[in-house]
Amino acid sequence: MRVLIRFWRDDSGSTITEYALIGGFISVGLIAAFNSIGAKVNSMFLPIDNGLN
Repeated sequence: MRVLIRFWRDDSGSTITEYALIGGFISVGLIAAFNSIGAKVNSMFLPIDNGLN
């Protein structure tokens, strides 16, 4: 029973889990932002590409 209580109170691994979740959310946000920016940049250079062809 003591082992279970000690395990329940131990929060040494929780910080790495929190950092992993924060990193995951930041990554998802960056991917979404880059997708949006990439589509806008592509539409900006499409007339130039068509003009060169």
